[in-house]
Amino acid sequence: MWVHNYYPMAKKKDTKSMIKYALYENNRQWQDVFNRLFSVCVNIFEWTGLPETCDEWFIEQTLLWRGECCIIYDESRGGFLSLPCTPASAQNLYYENSYYRATSLGYTKEFMALTKYNKDIFDKILPYGNTNHRTLTKGVVCQDNITKYPLHETICIYTDKIVDAMRSIDVVAKQLKIPSLIEADEDTLTSIQQAVDNIDTNVQAVYTTKNVANKFRETKPIQTFVEPNTMTTLWNHLNNTESKLLTAFGVNNLHTADKKERLLTDEINSNNENIAMNVAYRLDQRLHFCENFNAVFPEYNISCKIRHDFEEKMKVGDDKNGNV
Repeated sequence: MWVHNYYPMAKKKDTKSMIKYALYENNRQWQDVFNRLFSVCVNIFEWTGLPETCDEWFIEQTLLWRGECCIIYDESRGGFLSLPCTPASAQNLYYENSYYRATSLGYTKEFMALTKYNKDIFDKILPYGNTNHRTLTKGVVCQDNITKYPLHETICIYTDKIVDAMRSIDVVAKQLKIPSLIEADEDTLTSIQQAVDNIDTNVQAVYTTKNVANKFRETKPIQTFVEPNTMTTLWNHLNNTESKLLTAFGVNNLHTADKKERLLTDEINSNNENIAMNVAYRLDQRLHFCENFNAVFPEYNISCKIRHDFEEKMKVGDDKNGNV
């Protein structure tokens, strides 16, 4: 059973310890948010028809972390391998790298990056064996997006924003517990504290002597100027930020669904189109990879699609009148 190990500094009240504990809480919150968002984003696409030695989850994680990955055929390793890769040659006329290098723990292999357009080149070079000391290994490169940008950076950026909003909510929530400060002399402090404590015990009234009551009248409450509406503003900011990230990855979410109830039909369709376009530009690159792979290795017919019912949800947008 997993048992949480509370940070030991949490019990201390000195400034240095409180700062350390706050940094610990910030880091713990960041890891939690990042892992949750990364898990959602890595679960968007579903692969079918992959070689048995290729793991679709590893492919998706590699694409998010590095922006591109590859599947190569290495007979010495028993067949197909899905691995991270990096360019290993100069660019050609189309600014594409003819050779890549597949890498992993204790493994490195250079291969010719083939597509449906240049796959015949491999067969023409094959009779000559090694070319310029390059081994002739077949492989196909897959990009997460057209610019090969690793989208885990996007997740990191929005994790920073979300965590900042969440920790701000924590701070304001604690401040709301102290709506005001009370200025009083030393003799009255104990009575005031007792009165405050009795509020937590749900008593109907606090009884005290006339002398103490008179001192109560002399106390000066100082407002901390924390507005309860600040919490609403912060929660809206948090929800909108998280919604912005999920929308950027093409995932319909609760926040956009709630917003749609207040939108006109044209606005709903525009929002659906925005979500669809954000997932389509990544899906298109995967379908392009499938097309190339199936051309280079015709014995396979791999494909990729949006997982679960994300796609159907993006097609539906009802306003209050039931219009689509």
